[in-house]
Amino acid sequence: PPWSLPTPQLRRSRRMSKFNSTLTAERCRDLLNYDPETGVFVWRVRTSNCIKVGSVAGGQRQDGYFAIGLDGKTYLSHRVAWLWVNGSWPQYVIDHIDGDLTNNRISNLRDVDQTINMQNVKRACVNNKTSGLLGTHPSGKKWRAQIAVSGKMHYLGTFDTPEEAHAAYLGAKRLFHSGCTI
Repeated sequence: PPWSLPTPQLRRSRRMSKFNSTLTAERCRDLLNYDPETGVFVWRVRTSNCIKVGSVAGGQRQDGYFAIGLDGKTYLSHRVAWLWVNGSWPQYVIDHIDGDLTNNRISNLRDVDQTINMQNVKRACVNNKTSGLLGTHPSGKKWRAQIAVSGKMHYLGTFDTPEEAHAAYLGAKRLFHSGCTI
């Protein structure tokens, strides 16, 4: 329930709901067809000179997400897919279960709070240039594994290789992160 979320997440979910509230499921279905097996939207009607009925709606942004322009506003395609299928905007954030931002099949999307969404991260941050592996950092000539659980860092050990440290991290991730799908 929303009242159990930490304040920043609650504000974020309210902001998303408020932002998305102008587009209804009915209007969305009037304008677009959605294929839940492929996650692709196509235009049902011509809304401008540059749109052809039957053509793919929207395009990919620089951050990897797909977005669609509808009625003068831009919406993330995965959120529009949720609206189109469920008839209402998601309550929180939409998590791509497989980690692929381009996979907007409804079976790959789930409405979760930001904590669960972050627990499903599959790749190391861009700034982790040392190993490129989640939960793995250099420690002298060895590799350290650590994991955050409920906002607190837990040391998992020091290992000879980054792969061993990563394996320890993944074991802990599967145990302590309920949102993990690895």
